[in-house]
Amino acid sequence: MLNLPIAITDDPDSARAWIAEHFGASTQVPSYQAMFELEGGRGPAVVVVVVVVGNEHQVEKHLRRFADAGATEFLPVPYGPPDQITRTLTVLGNLNRTFADL
Repeated sequence: MLNLPIAITDDPDSARAWIAEHFGASTQVPSYQAMFELEGGRGPAVVVVVVVVGNEHQVEKHLRRFADAGATEFLPVPYGPPDQITRTLTVLGNLNRTFADL
C-alpha cells in the first residue's frame, strides 16, 4: 500500500519545502531509494514529487486522477503544522464519504 503525504494548504511551496526538509533524508534509505527511482526520481528533492499538495479543489482533483487510473487504496499521511493537519483530515474525511458513494 502506498503511503501518500498530503497537505491541504494555500501555500504549496512552503508545504513542499517542509516535506523536503523533514523527509529528504528518506532518500538515503535503500528501500525508499528503490521506490523513488521507480517513480523516476533521485536525490532529496524527489520527496516533493510524491506528495499531494494544494487547496481543497487541487487535492481532490489529484486524488480523483489516482482513482481514475485504478487506484483503490492508499494510506494518506497528513503533514505540517497542526492547523494544516486538521484542515487536511477534514477534507480527507469528506472526500472519503464522497468516494465511498461512487
